[in-house]
Amino acid sequence: MDSPFGQLFLAVQERIRTLNFVRHIDQDLGQLDFYDTVPPVTWPCILIDIDEFEFDERGDNSEMGVGAVVIRLGYPPLSSTSTTVPDTFKNKALQFYNWEYIVHKSLQGWRPIDDIFGALIRKSCATEKREDKLRVRRSVYTIGMDDNSTAWPEYTTGSDYNEDYNSDYGPARPNVDITVE
Repeated sequence: MDSPFGQLFLAVQERIRTLNFVRHIDQDLGQLDFYDTVPPVTWPCILIDIDEFEFDERGDNSEMGVGAVVIRLGYPPLSSTSTTVPDTFKNKALQFYNWEYIVHKSLQGWRPIDDIFGALIRKSCATEKREDKLRVRRSVYTIGMDDNSTAWPEYTTGSDYNEDYNSDYGPARPNVDITVE
């Protein structure tokens, strides 16, 4: 996988897979948004999305970016948390908070790909308001990205640059052949 975002998705998916309680881990394609039918997942599930990246160019055609990794933890209600039910039922109903906490401890501060991405830092978590009875917890982690894949090579002599230098627009681009396969 060449894409940094694809690599990030696969790294996060593998990290969560090692937790052993999640039965379904996938890219978030709206699987939990089927309100009229049973969602096409097994429980508990985690859906992952790479979202909202914004970039700044550094001047050498490379970029620094900051974005989000969104984790949606979904599960059907397990039991009631009413004051009238025994604690064992309440604990079972609140198990999703333990799952969320386990995922958080696994991701917080973790650097998925050292030379491209920084550490995941939790920005928010919330329960999604839904029309059905499913419980979905949404956690958003921010992450920095260093994309040097398009950076111009460094040159030490003027002969390496093209002749179309224009001082109004900064240094000329180096002569680089790009082949698209």
